[in-house]
Amino acid sequence: ERPHAQEHGITIFHDMRGVTSKNVHVGIPKLLLGAIIGHFPIRIESVYILDAPFFVRGIFRVVTTLMMPAKLRRRIHFVDSVEDVYEVIDRDQLLEEHGGKRVH
Repeated sequence: ERPHAQEHGITIFHDMRGVTSKNVHVGIPKLLLGAIIGHFPIRIESVYILDAPFFVRGIFRVVTTLMMPAKLRRRIHFVDSVEDVYEVIDRDQLLEEHGGKRVH
């Protein structure tokens, strides 16, 4: 409904702090990607994943190589600091815990 999102797409920010191999199931990324790609009527401008553990990055690389177009893969960025997203995501849109103004 927002004109900017319709024209440019959306930016997704996902904080993975605290995720370990003991509290995540490896099938979830595959399930989510399969549900979104080609089935969700919205353009994804970019995705920023904060503090993804090493094993998530590896699984992600394999799954996305097999299931995701290269054009979309280039829009996904792993970041180690929330400050890395301040240039692309307005702080007003981030939660307080990420230096923004939104209350969870």
